[in-house]
Amino acid sequence: MAHATYRLTARQVSIAAVLACSTPQLAFSDQLWGENLIVNGDAELGPASPTGQTVVAIPGWTLTGSMTVTTYGATPALPTTSAAGIAPGSQFFVGGPWSSVTQAFQFVDLAPYAGQISRGGARFEIFGAFGGIVDQEDGARMIVVWLDAAGQSLRTDTLLGPNIFERSNQTLLVNRHNEGILPAGTRSARVILLMTRVTGPANDAYADDLRLMLHPGPCSDLDINNDQVVPDDRDVVAFFDILAGAQCEACDSSDFNDDLIFPDDRDIIDFFTVLAGGRCGDS
Repeated sequence: MAHATYRLTARQVSIAAVLACSTPQLAFSDQLWGENLIVNGDAELGPASPTGQTVVAIPGWTLTGSMTVTTYGATPALPTTSAAGIAPGSQFFVGGPWSSVTQAFQFVDLAPYAGQISRGGARFEIFGAFGGIVDQEDGARMIVVWLDAAGQSLRTDTLLGPNIFERSNQTLLVNRHNEGILPAGTRSARVILLMTRVTGPANDAYADDLRLMLHPGPCSDLDINNDQVVPDDRDVVAFFDILAGAQCEACDSSDFNDDLIFPDDRDIIDFFTVLAGGRCGDS
């Protein structure tokens, strides 16, 4: 079925506003689609080592080894903001003064997204900037382990930092990105930043701008009343009728975004976003 451009009437907008504001059972879920779920992924929280050769606490992360945080350009040997490959803040992760292998990790609770994940189609995106110093092969990677409700591993996705040839033997950070469909049954993720020393006394692996974002799968079809005419006024009326508790045997449920949380404000927002030509979860 072809979808035509559709403009909402003032009456339909008023209905949406009244329902969203006055219906007691409607509420936002704890889902943050499209938002970074990693705490302090940009290393901006907490103190910075003056040179990268002393260990400081890194809020949001559990640490093993000498990983620390320092400031861009703090010494002539460290990368500057122009070499970061991103639009950075002032701080970044560094392997630190002594550990040949050092890591930081945190757990991300994905239980609020269980409905969409179980239905299938929920997507993830992971980002990071990784690098090292001149011709040394010290390197960083980000590992995301998807876990089920029992904490068992379902799958692992990894962002690998550049080798010295990809960095052209320069001191800089390079952007990395990966995306895909979340494994069925995912309820949490373990995010690991791993830094390895290959050359020299210090671990000169670098990382910044670590991000994990989720995106919902496709919403239900706009043909709410299943009359093969889409979109039309009757679909809007049917949607709000069932949202308000009316019976409609031919209609789809009020769970328009198929996240198994309904009725809620997200269903209204996603319905009108798709009706206006947008993508489910974009608003």
